[in-house]
Amino acid sequence: MKFTPTLFLLLFSLPLCAQKTVQTEEALWLGFFNQTRVSKHWGTWLDLHYRLREEFVREPGTAIVRFAPVYYLNDDVRLAAGYAYVHHFPEGARTIGQPSIGPGSRCSGLCGAGRQS
Repeated sequence: MKFTPTLFLLLFSLPLCAQKTVQTEEALWLGFFNQTRVSKHWGTWLDLHYRLREEFVREPGTAIVRFAPVYYLNDDVRLAAGYAYVHHFPEGARTIGQPSIGPGSRCSGLCGAGRQS
């Protein structure tokens, strides 16, 4: 009997088809970002997030609030050090939350990139 490559591939690829497990999750991530310059060298940074999971709106995932004063060295380089509050809601636990509070920092424009017009 002549063993063709097609028959060989067919016989050995059948067990591979049953090994894939697919898990579908829907999520919604809402975010608000605001950077406001109040003077030549000072400004503020506000970052708000709210993540929902389980059919987009059924269960909360994470809430994040970050605020920082921003110092502008020049128009291309900004330094910020602020405060972050993160509240994580574990999956399936509607009454339990895990808040996390801590400092945050942000530095942008120090990669040597010039001003883009």
